[in-house]
Amino acid sequence: YRTANNDATVQQALARLVSVDVQRSVEHSYHFELIFNFLQLGPWRGNSHSDWRFDSGELLDDGLTFDATDFQATFASVSAGLTLLNSGNLPVEDAILTVTAGSGTISNVAVVGTGIDWQILTTVAAGQSLVVDCGSRSVQVNGTDAYRNFSLGNNHSLRNWLYLEPGNTVITTTLTGTYTGAQVSVAFRDRWA
Repeated sequence: YRTANNDATVQQALARLVSVDVQRSVEHSYHFELIFNFLQLGPWRGNSHSDWRFDSGELLDDGLTFDATDFQATFASVSAGLTLLNSGNLPVEDAILTVTAGSGTISNVAVVGTGIDWQILTTVAAGQSLVVDCGSRSVQVNGTDAYRNFSLGNNHSLRNWLYLEPGNTVITTTLTGTYTGAQVSVAFRDRWA
């Protein structure tokens, strides 16, 4: 873990301890100064943009650690737009998009943006969720595999399903069915070199 200099955000990275150096002087024989040397194995990961909810659907938000996702929208029509801000300096490739049906059944969820064009031709019952994990490339409806219903469109040009470059990425999610109360959210962590 480290703390960013510019805004005091806590960042984390996967690292391996490669050595521990000990410095000791004769004057301070009971005082050891240890120097830990790590090999960084992955990028630094910053703020978490995710939503923490209990099984009952209630939001867990103590105002300190488990804040609601910054990127969510309620459908006011059959489409909802989101501007996703990756505050890091590396692309995010493992975002998780969740579409939750509101008061009725929804189907045929599609996501479009610059270089992004994919759809899931499946039905999601009222109160259930469609979860697209772009990192593991999995699609689930209420915990059941729905990958066979996923397809990339002709305008999809990215190497991954959802690739968030540093800065803003705008996506639009569309669906058919009852949009009343339906929501879309995207959870990810900023990535740093």
